[in-house]
Amino acid sequence: MKKVVLVLIAAGSILSSCNKEEKMQIPTEPVDIKELKVGNHFDWNAAKTYEIEIIGYANSVLKIKDMDGNILHQAMLTKNVGYKTILQLPAHQKTVKAEFLGNSYEISLDNTNIQFTLN
Repeated sequence: MKKVVLVLIAAGSILSSCNKEEKMQIPTEPVDIKELKVGNHFDWNAAKTYEIEIIGYANSVLKIKDMDGNILHQAMLTKNVGYKTILQLPAHQKTVKAEFLGNSYEISLDNTNIQFTLN
């Protein structure tokens, strides 16, 4: 009797695990980029352009870096004179780091025109 029950349980688990997989319908991909349907406000550009003006409190070298420490721009600042540069950065980037005379400053990229005074 026990063998019959074990055989039935084994057969039931084997049969229930052998279900036929349902085929998923894969959408057809556009053949040409002109066939892509995107909203009118979709921005194809993956970068943003920022105009940054920095005023330093001394004559020295300024380094602008990403948050991983990669140098994006380097310039010699003149005391109390604005220095302007244009940087094109990935759109997902939200901050950069300015290094000046051993100090580090975090600059938020919340606007495309940025003025920053080093203190």
